[in-house]
Amino acid sequence: MTLDFQWHITNRCNLRCRHCYQETFQDETPGRLRALAERLLLGLEELSRSSVLNITGGEPLLLEEDLFRLLEMLEAHPRILEIMLITNALKIDAPVVARLSSFSKLTTVKVSLEGMEETNDAIRGKGVFRRVLQALEHLCASSLRVVLMMTLHKGNLSEVPAFFAFFREFGVHGIIFERFVPEGIGKGMAQEVLGKREWEAFLRTLCELCEMDIPLGSLLPYKAFWVEFQDGVSLLGAPCSLGESFCLMPDGVLFPCRRLPIPLGNIGQESLKSLIEHPYIVRLKSRQYLEGKCRICEVRGCLGCRALAYGVLGNPFGEDTQCFLQDVRISTMSLS
Repeated sequence: MTLDFQWHITNRCNLRCRHCYQETFQDETPGRLRALAERLLLGLEELSRSSVLNITGGEPLLLEEDLFRLLEMLEAHPRILEIMLITNALKIDAPVVARLSSFSKLTTVKVSLEGMEETNDAIRGKGVFRRVLQALEHLCASSLRVVLMMTLHKGNLSEVPAFFAFFREFGVHGIIFERFVPEGIGKGMAQEVLGKREWEAFLRTLCELCEMDIPLGSLLPYKAFWVEFQDGVSLLGAPCSLGESFCLMPDGVLFPCRRLPIPLGNIGQESLKSLIEHPYIVRLKSRQYLEGKCRICEVRGCLGCRALAYGVLGNPFGEDTQCFLQDVRISTMSLS
């Protein structure tokens, strides 16, 4: 089993998206990238674990040559199986795509968008949608897999069908749909968090778009969804990966996940083994510590979204506020 990371290599960003989970946009301890990479790779060696990395920021391409030196370092290490880059795409052009394509372990570029032009630009800034389309032209012409990331909230939920149809035709390889959790400056949009009926409506729409007849209750264990457009349409569910995937911040602090910003320690000062085995992770994954219907729920593989409970209720052990289930005694089926 791999031990995976969403690695925020910088807080610097060229956008100020209204839903962003960051609060600061500068690196308080710059120049630590190589040292953190060495600590991470050492930890993987000591644990005899391999890893899939999602490299992001802020905006990772703002680091320019430092990013490419990091990719060279990771490319050469046998513990790193695959790398994906999460970007707003504003620094993407043909030369950048050519350099990214030269790394065999860098398989996927994930690009953030929040809907069609007007809706996206209301969140990410005027003119961003059209600039991203230009970047996508370069990316889709390359060997890289290109996947969009859409963060769902009340303001863009109705655009899911149009977004799905437009970018399927455009030629991207897939779309990831995630839930908006109010953290950082995104707390100013807390009223836009989906309610349980809105989340249920999204799942119904998603099944219709994918032409899949699935009981909606069986989708509750999944916190995000990845739609693939290759060879037709396929739907992949992403269950909570607490304890299997972590978030590494630019200063070396490790979080259970980016939307659950509770520090477990610092990889620059403590062993990776001690951090991933933190007692707090054990509690978060134990139903006996949960509250509300999450404590008594019998849905296999689901503990609710701890990040959502923390963002909305201020309590990571609280009830998942988007769970629409009344009778928790249901059977579930898994997506492939």
